[in-house]
Amino acid sequence: MISLEVSGNVIQVEDHILSFIKEKRQLLFSNFESGGMLLGCIEEGTDILVINDFTLPLKTDTQTRTRFIRNKNHNKLLRNKWIKSGGTTMYLGEWHTHPEVDPNYSSQDFRNWNDLLKKSNTFSGYLLFLISGTHYFKIWVGNRKNKKLKLVYRGEFD
Repeated sequence: MISLEVSGNVIQVEDHILSFIKEKRQLLFSNFESGGMLLGCIEEGTDILVINDFTLPLKTDTQTRTRFIRNKNHNKLLRNKWIKSGGTTMYLGEWHTHPEVDPNYSSQDFRNWNDLLKKSNTFSGYLLFLISGTHYFKIWVGNRKNKKLKLVYRGEFD
């Protein structure tokens, strides 16, 4: 598990999330970008965000070698998980892959993330944005109040 401290809050990303994303890396030229939502909860009585679920790439998503556009059907999955959990599983961010060793966000990613910081309906004051490259992955945290993004983690896949 990755545990990050961001402005006095703790954000945890469970290992099975990273294991799945590792499997989606674009190791071959023929691999398309993959992505989805990061889901989780706020631990009761704390400020700890736990990323413990995600959405898988869907056939209705747009996927090319250098682009991933999440289809609105992910929102239906999120709603079902919200209802099934009794209102505890919520949207906490996005993940996707890039066909590069050490990923950086694109100008399109930056615009999308800023839109999500403004428009997302969640109880968290933060959103996580994870990009997986072929050898490294990075996590940025976006503050929903001031709309600032900050790189908070760079990890290496074994």
